[in-house]
Amino acid sequence: MVGGTVGGIRVLEDRIWVNCWDKPYKHIEECAIYVERNADSEQIKIGDSLWWQGRFALWTPRPEDGRHDVEIPRIGYSGVPDPKEAPTDAR
Repeated sequence: MVGGTVGGIRVLEDRIWVNCWDKPYKHIEECAIYVERNADSEQIKIGDSLWWQGRFALWTPRPEDGRHDVEIPRIGYSGVPDPKEAPTDAR
């Protein structure tokens, strides 16, 4: 899975966690990524479209407003857990 419909967002200090849902077959798949926090990524909302390739996520607002595949730098890999549910660092 490399994207879908935005179903969850968590705004953190320097990044935004975005969870996407897709239903390619009979079940819903979920996958989340982190994107850089900037003026574009702060506008992402549930229901928008987001997919990723390489070092960028490509965002399209819904309903479409003329912007399509707006590049937003991606941080790390896909499949990151919800930061609200991640275990705390025990260092």
